[in-house]
Amino acid sequence: MSNYEILEPNNKKNGIHDYRDTEIRNKTISIGSGDVADSFIDVRFHDCEIIIKSSGSETGVILHLCSFDNCVVNASKIQKIAKIESTFNRCSFKGKYEVGFYGEVSTCDFSKAILNQCLFFKINGYKECAWPSDGHLLISGLTMNREDFMNSVPKMSILWLMTKKNPEVMVLNKSSLKKVDSDVWEKLEQREYVIKL
Repeated sequence: MSNYEILEPNNKKNGIHDYRDTEIRNKTISIGSGDVADSFIDVRFHDCEIIIKSSGSETGVILHLCSFDNCVVNASKIQKIAKIESTFNRCSFKGKYEVGFYGEVSTCDFSKAILNQCLFFKINGYKECAWPSDGHLLISGLTMNREDFMNSVPKMSILWLMTKKNPEVMVLNKSSLKKVDSDVWEKLEQREYVIKL
């Protein structure tokens, strides 16, 4: 837990946070713990700790078009978000994620997170990010190597379907994809654009 002051809900009637087009600095924010969903639309978070207590589908709606700069994002539940359009700069992540990051991601630290299946569509220098180890693979240059990758995995498999979305980078936790055969992993790990973390 940080030393930041806790941001109390501003919608007292429903006990939720309801912020639009504003900046929030140096706060600890617990989202998704009320009876009704919190709402942050186009909010700029700076030097905050975000504690996510909601499920992933709710989180994607709660944090709509937000930007995070130098924040800690801590998920207490696995975050399964097909599409989050928020941007993350110099943030660190904790918890488990299966997320499509459609907003820009730059210089973030994912080393304390588990990225089961994460797609990055606008990543500003994946080498500038810290990534988890322990059985994770990073597939870079997917826009250039998409055809080769898709030919290396079984058609209509989860890996094939994720690649069809055309992300720039994909990070996978091999242990979370139990239906992928070991020979597929071996074949992928031989590709120069696949990095074993």
